[in-house]
Amino acid sequence: MKLRLPMLTTGAVASVMVLSACSSSSGTDGAKDSKPKAVQQEVRAADTAGLTSMAAASSCTYNSYSTFGVGEIVSYKGKDTDKYNDGVTKKHGRVLKLMTGKFYDRSAGRLEKSKKGDRVWVNISHDKGKTWKTCGSETSGKNGDTITSKRYIHSSDDVKNRYMRACAKTSGYTWCADIGNKSNTNASDGQKRYWWTDS
Repeated sequence: MKLRLPMLTTGAVASVMVLSACSSSSGTDGAKDSKPKAVQQEVRAADTAGLTSMAAASSCTYNSYSTFGVGEIVSYKGKDTDKYNDGVTKKHGRVLKLMTGKFYDRSAGRLEKSKKGDRVWVNISHDKGKTWKTCGSETSGKNGDTITSKRYIHSSDDVKNRYMRACAKTSGYTWCADIGNKSNTNASDGQKRYWWTDS
């Protein structure tokens, strides 16, 4: 007796590939900081100003931290600098910043005036913003919360050329900070993106 195995249609195969490419984690697997793999797929998220292309990365493998470090002095990128709009991006009634520490140099996304279900995270790139990984997502438990993503080393003896930016999903819209000391425009979608680097 011969067994017949069900055949996957082209559509089913494509669906499996998309699900695989879009998988992500919070970045707490304890793996060493390393250069990210190439982005597998791009997905689009609706924004009030149109479509903003966001890269769907494979699982985040960078070391994350739950705090900025004992005795750390915490501020945020672009603070008190007119050129960088005081380091603040405001959208949908929320305030988004990339927080950073002075001594341990750990950075994290922070969303203020959140609503229940809002999310905040950081994108991390090692190829000047061409591709990135989505890391350390945290979700708001109630309206008015200030939520902070997991923290990641921005620059150290072992971590070089790391670009980071804060991103959020609020009221169904995915968006990122529109300020930084570096920027790039991806040929794939023509969108300009802003990043912070300490290298």
